[in-house]
Amino acid sequence: MARYEILPEPRARRDRVKEGIGGHKGYVNKKLVAESVSDRTYQPGQRARKFRLVILRKNLGAQRGAQALREEVRYFLYRTNRGI
Repeated sequence: MARYEILPEPRARRDRVKEGIGGHKGYVNKKLVAESVSDRTYQPGQRARKFRLVILRKNLGAQRGAQALREEVRYFLYRTNRGI
């Protein structure tokens, strides 16, 4: 049995200062706007085995300070070892 009982208090969250510093210095800040996932079967060439191909599309928005610059679309492809 303990001699005393510890009652921890939750820590306060820190302020997010990264965006403020980046906007002040004129850096480009990229944020995730939307994300979508799709999958399909993939059979390369004359291979008998089929693979699962997962396609991830990310829409990124770029800002410099309060000014919106552009939106980018990036694609990521993942081929799994597991056949379908």
